[in-house]
Amino acid sequence: MKRKQIIILLIAAVALGGVAYLTSLKNATPSPTQMGKWLLPGLSINDIAAIRMTSKGSTTTLNASKDGWGVESKHGYPANYEKLHRAVIGLADIKIAHEISVTDAQKADMNITEASDRVQFLDAKETVLGDIILGDLRTREAAPENPYGGYPNGRFISTDGGKSVVVISETLEAFSGATPNSWLDTDLLSVPGTEVTSIRISGNKRQPISFARNPEDDKWVPTDLVQGETLSTNMSPTVQDALNYLQLADVADPSLTDKQLGMDDPVVFESMTKNGVLYVVKLGGSPKNSEDRYARISASYIGNAQAVDTPMTVAEDAAARKAIVAETNKARADAEIINARLEKWTYIIPSYKADSMTKLREDYIDGTPVASEPEIDTTPTASAPKDVAKPDDSQKVETETKAEDK
Repeated sequence: MKRKQIIILLIAAVALGGVAYLTSLKNATPSPTQMGKWLLPGLSINDIAAIRMTSKGSTTTLNASKDGWGVESKHGYPANYEKLHRAVIGLADIKIAHEISVTDAQKADMNITEASDRVQFLDAKETVLGDIILGDLRTREAAPENPYGGYPNGRFISTDGGKSVVVISETLEAFSGATPNSWLDTDLLSVPGTEVTSIRISGNKRQPISFARNPEDDKWVPTDLVQGETLSTNMSPTVQDALNYLQLADVADPSLTDKQLGMDDPVVFESMTKNGVLYVVKLGGSPKNSEDRYARISASYIGNAQAVDTPMTVAEDAAARKAIVAETNKARADAEIINARLEKWTYIIPSYKADSMTKLREDYIDGTPVASEPEIDTTPTASAPKDVAKPDDSQKVETETKAEDK
């Protein structure tokens, strides 16, 4: 090969190398222009009046009101405040780790597209205060000796409608894959079975059944057995724990009527606790294509008879009575809080919880009640004929004697 050709090839190779180097810088090298800056510098958390999240074509909107945050498509039912508080407050601390220059193809690989998950923060006038496109998670590679693989340590996002891409060290999982149900405050009640003293299941044209806890052996026994009936089994633990960790599956449409909900003749589950609070759950029918049940919940303070009836000495009377008053006030206040939070809604609760509250009497009782003989009413009625008096023997003798004398 001639010397001139060799020089031309060397120049071409250097030129190609330079192009490749510039391209790699453009596509992969972090830019220092945004590094370390706040992700949403103009966002004031106090100005946020609504949060709109889009995922897979569906939209979830949370709205602020004087009563707190509610899920718009769930009739304004309260949103999970803890989840919301952590997610929104955390935004104020997020800084940009890297800004990267990428092609449109690379943006698509990072899932920065119009179809990506998105979260927008709006003020009371629906002005967009912040807009984040949520790309893929950034995963840290696992060490060779780690058998479990890598783990997420950030996310690719865009805050300018997809024009540029930055990397943050947060995952923003709360906003990713959002659905209305994922933002509901699902907690309803948490009443441990150890606090329950009696249970009654009635309504819905069924024969009621009542149970109470035996203080001697802590077992549950029916309190309404009649002659001919026997206890077939001790109460299932799922019944006494029916109100423990009770969560909603969904919220019913408030426009549905009692008949549509099956609340015109519900099953009534009553659970009395040691502190004197009576919880009542009314269970209706099931939503279409579901085994879950509609439910309404209320609570009321009935009183703590055990504490009131406990004998006290003069020395301990003042302190003990003070403790009872404090316990009573707390129980009454707890019941009022529960009612304020729950009583205006109709919930959909999971079928496994509903099943434990809708047991039939025959699930626990064997035998058939012995019918008692009807009592005969011997009281004479106004229409009954009066008995005609018959003369006795003495009257007959006296009559015959008078006839002979004549």
